[in-house]
Amino acid sequence: MQSPIKILYVGNIQGFFGHQKFYLIPQRLVNGFTRCGHMVYVLNDRDFARYANPFRSRAFGARKVDGKLLAVCRDYRPDLLVLSNCEMVSNEVLQALRESLPDVRIAYRNVDSLNMGGNRKKVERRLGVVDTLFLTSSVSGLRDPSGRTKLAFMPNPVDPSLDRGRAFEAANPHYDLFFAGQAIRDQTDRRPALLRRLQSELGDLKLGFFGSAVGKPSLFGQGYLDALAQSAMGLSLDREDENPLYASDRMSHYLGNGLLTFVKRGKGFERFFTEQEVAWFDGADDVIETVRRLSADREQRQRIAKAGRRRAHELFDCARIAAWMVELSLDRPFSQSYPWIEAETAG
Repeated sequence: MQSPIKILYVGNIQGFFGHQKFYLIPQRLVNGFTRCGHMVYVLNDRDFARYANPFRSRAFGARKVDGKLLAVCRDYRPDLLVLSNCEMVSNEVLQALRESLPDVRIAYRNVDSLNMGGNRKKVERRLGVVDTLFLTSSVSGLRDPSGRTKLAFMPNPVDPSLDRGRAFEAANPHYDLFFAGQAIRDQTDRRPALLRRLQSELGDLKLGFFGSAVGKPSLFGQGYLDALAQSAMGLSLDREDENPLYASDRMSHYLGNGLLTFVKRGKGFERFFTEQEVAWFDGADDVIETVRRLSADREQRQRIAKAGRRRAHELFDCARIAAWMVELSLDRPFSQSYPWIEAETAG
């Protein structure tokens, strides 16, 4: 057991509107930190900004976020500050925080690909300012000239209290293939075209496709997790396919809840999973062929899905990831092995 510390987690978690997405990464990390024995306090910066002005405008309240963060830190005195995106938090207030709490460590967490939109600029803005920077994609190509910031690939966490589904046990799944995602309105998002082809060529099967990527309503809350538990297979399909080790957290949702999960070949996940645990694919042809074959071979599908779930929970349990984040951020000796470190960690 690690020596307990106090953690302040700042980001879009819980708050007034977080109930529909209670299963996303912020809650998983908070759960993981807590299971490691640490005290965690949550500050929702977006909600504070929105309700810090009479117009309920996040933009109008943004300038007050820095002051709120300093006030919370003054009273709470965290050992580790974890920033989850937090674009309204300035680098200047982080420097001021170090002056009042010289021993505090600051971590920054980002879950989008560096190749998406302006995300690289958001990440680079924190280099040399925070102590650790965690990305759910490769940190290759990022460097901190000051040498202050440690850069690390962080897997999407699996949480046993949230990922309770055992979809492979469903005798008659409600969906043969599941996908949920939002379309990005630009020319780089190739998912809608691929999904339309799957709808056309697998139309005789039960397809659980949700979200604007397929022109259908989105699915959130417990209804989303219930749908996963009743789906035979899940398609981990991301808008951005070029950045190594990047995957949306839908991949961990599918694996963690026991779906046979389709994972893009060649992105680096081969070092974690085998063909006995996931279904690799390059494009629509692979997906169509495998869905057809495994829909007709329930025993093999269930065996692969069960093995994938077991492997994901073993490798990427949220408490294991949380323990590593604390140890790396506080320069503590590693208390256990962390398989993803060999995948990519830079300093």
